[in-house]
Amino acid sequence: MQLKSPGSRRAFIGATWVVEAESDLEIAAKHPDATGIQNEKGPGGGKRVDIVDPNGFFVGFIHGQASRSNVDDVEKSRIADNERPSTNLVDEKPRKVKKTLKWYTGLMNLVPTDAVFDPQTNKDTTCFMHIDRGSTFTDHHSFFLGAHPFSQTPFVHHASFEVNDMDTHALGHEWILKKGYTNCWGIGRHVLGSQFFDYWLDSSGNILEHYCDGDQVNEDTEARRSPEAPDSLHV
Repeated sequence: MQLKSPGSRRAFIGATWVVEAESDLEIAAKHPDATGIQNEKGPGGGKRVDIVDPNGFFVGFIHGQASRSNVDDVEKSRIADNERPSTNLVDEKPRKVKKTLKWYTGLMNLVPTDAVFDPQTNKDTTCFMHIDRGSTFTDHHSFFLGAHPFSQTPFVHHASFEVNDMDTHALGHEWILKKGYTNCWGIGRHVLGSQFFDYWLDSSGNILEHYCDGDQVNEDTEARRSPEAPDSLHV
């Protein structure tokens, strides 16, 4: 959902996660910084709980929101299951990665998939996390934390939107270019997660990513750590 900023500058308010049962909302509502269970006022209705994370962003949890019925399943070639293309990634740049990582993994069912560390300090500077659903395969990462070397203020870097395949990706890339939008990176391919990507600036200056053909992981996938290097994120 996009709202007009109350001030003269754009601002990221927060992200909302869909939970499977209302009992999940009851658990979230017990957090000391949580709101009570409220009615969702946006499209689709439902119930929600909001919590503020260590960086001042709200994290929402919603259940019972009506979905659009005209989105067809598509087969993801990396596994046998059918999955819908999704909007499923938030990239947050906090000041304290370790504290923020502990907060999210303690509150939510997020598990590290890949981490990148500083070879000089051996401290993790970025972490890619997936939703743990046991033996069921899920995307390589649905949430990403990274320390920004030049910013003392936490911010959200980008949101990602999955497309069907490389043909759709390439066609969409050319179409958006013709519309006059700024392409800030890509088309390229990530090393960690291996998806094709391109990144764009929207009319407010926010960064949006389109991607396809990403890895799928489950409980049998071992978490990895890689040293920071020029070629550690993309080829």
